Amino acid sequence: MLNHSIPWDVIQKKVGCGKTMIRRISRKTKMQSKNSAGRHRLLTPREETKAARDIRLGLSKSAADASFGVKKPDRSVNPKTITRTFKRKGLKSAKKKTALPLNNDRQKARYD
Repeated sequence: MLNHSIPWDVIQKKVGCGKTMIRRISRKTKMQSKNSAGRHRLLTPREETKAARDIRLGLSKSAADASFGVKKPDRSVNPKTITRTFKRKGLKSAKKKTALPLNNDRQKARYD
């Protein structure tokens, strides 16, 4: 059953022994369970590094631009995923500050 990566809860019910016993058996036989908790990774570490490098080098201006660079033919990558990647890589996310509006004198000088 461990070969077929059946969850330990199911094995426990069928066999009638505890999870610690199942863990010991899996360690002795060196079986690695494919079951893992948490979010599935959408990007490989190589793709994450590519997106971060594009931002650092200025090839992409935003997370949305970087997501198009990483885009795969079978699925698209959300810019929020790229933003999460940047946080993991230690890059700070920031928006470009908008320039203050010009006063009347400066507007006239620009038009002249």
